[in-house]
This record gives sequence, structure tokens and C-alpha cells, in this order.
Amino acid sequence: MTHDSHTLAELFLRVVPQATRAIAADIRRSGLDIEPFYIHLLRILSRGDRSLGDLAESFSVSAPTMSKTVSTLEGRGWVQRRRSEVDGRVVLVELTDEGLAMFRRAEDYILAQVDEALASLDDDERDRLYAGLEVLRDVYIGAAAGQSPVGAR
Repeated sequence: MTHDSHTLAELFLRVVPQATRAIAADIRRSGLDIEPFYIHLLRILSRGDRSLGDLAESFSVSAPTMSKTVSTLEGRGWVQRRRSEVDGRVVLVELTDEGLAMFRRAEDYILAQVDEALASLDDDERDRLYAGLEVLRDVYIGAAAGQSPVGAR
């Protein structure tokens, strides 16, 4: 059975937020004492230092809002700020060892929860889900890299 893109978009917009909310609820019940938003921020920083401006842009928030968030994470010992050696006007945010450890604990917890949720799928369902997720990855990562602009007409 073939589905048109509008029907797929409607299903996507129902399923993805629900799955995200379920994962966020699991995180809040976990006792890890970390907000899902912080996990995403730590994930980005685990790939390398970023400027406050880049982080604000990535999350579509203002620089002052991101600065406040970074201050919270600094207070927990998960990140630290430093001036760029190339341009002293630029403030870089870097993950601390403690922040990396927290990110890994949170990610391990999330992976275990998602793994448990998907364990009941049979082989065919897993294969179909995997293929669908690969398509979504290609559409959205391609769009982020400028290869396939989502929403462009």
C-alpha cells in the first residue's frame, strides 16, 4: 500500500512528538536529575566545543537564553566557558569530564528504555522500522547539510 506524503506527514507529526514525550517522561522518572533539553545540548557538545551564538542558533533561542542555560549547566559542573584563542570576543562552551559522564549515563539509560520498548517487535517490524528511520535520517540530515531542503518548494 502506498501512502501520499501528506498522510505520512500527519502520522509523523502524531508519532514523533508522542515518542519524544514518552522518552522525556522516562528520563524524568529515572532519577538522573537531568532535563531532556540538557541531554540534547550535552550531545552537541560531546562532538566538540561550540560558541554560545552557534548553540543559540541551533536551538532557535536568543543568546541571553542560551547563556542562562549554559550558566545552569556550569553550576552543575557539566560545561565550562572559555574565550576563543582565535577571536577573543567569542565565548566557547565545552563539555567537562563530568558533563560527558552525565551525557553517557543519560544516553545509556535512554537507549535501554527505547530498546525495551522495541524488543516486542518481530524481525519484519524491526526491518521496516529501521528502513523508515533511515529514510527520515536521510531527509532531515540531508536538509541540514543543504542537500535536500525540507519544506522548500
